[in-house]
Amino acid sequence: PCQCKLKRIRNTYTRHDNDDNSVTALGLHERIHLIIGTETYQTVSGTIINFMSYIHDDQKLVDTVESFEDGTVLFMHNEIEGFLYKGIDSTCALTKLHLAKFSQVINGHIHAHQIKGNILITGSLEQCNFGESGSDVHYYHIDFSSKPSIKKFPNTISPKYFRLKYSDVKNLSSKIFDDLYARGYVRIYCDNEEEKLLALEIVNDVSNV
Repeated sequence: PCQCKLKRIRNTYTRHDNDDNSVTALGLHERIHLIIGTETYQTVSGTIINFMSYIHDDQKLVDTVESFEDGTVLFMHNEIEGFLYKGIDSTCALTKLHLAKFSQVINGHIHAHQIKGNILITGSLEQCNFGESGSDVHYYHIDFSSKPSIKKFPNTISPKYFRLKYSDVKNLSSKIFDDLYARGYVRIYCDNEEEKLLALEIVNDVSNV
């Protein structure tokens, strides 16, 4: 039941509609605490952890980061200057220098996994489109309740996006291609109309199984 409910929430969240494309839907689940704005907690071991949701305004973003105590932990969801975002270096007003005062920064938002100094970009939990085909997707178990523990686990459950050339597909066994088709989404790139027609035959054979 839990997995089904989360799947329904995700389907709402990922629709391309401004009314539905909101993280507030995640708050419907009884085991998810949704943070909108900022919150700060202290663990039993004394570690102070700050949480900051996405801030669009650059000055407000910098001011909010500077308001947190030095030496604490920050979980955030924003661009950071100097980190790859959509394949290019971000030019956001928030820099590594602003974040140097934290013992650890855990950041989402940026889909490419990256580590620089005290900043960990966790990357995307799953491939979201064909542009992320072949990318490493994973999730983290992060625990600061006693001794800090950050563990990375591969995501082997979510569907994947596969980009294939017809010249490669035509040599694959039907079993291998069927397996790819069952695991996610397949896009076949063709050099001409003849290859396109032959590729359609392959896809139709799979979809009719």
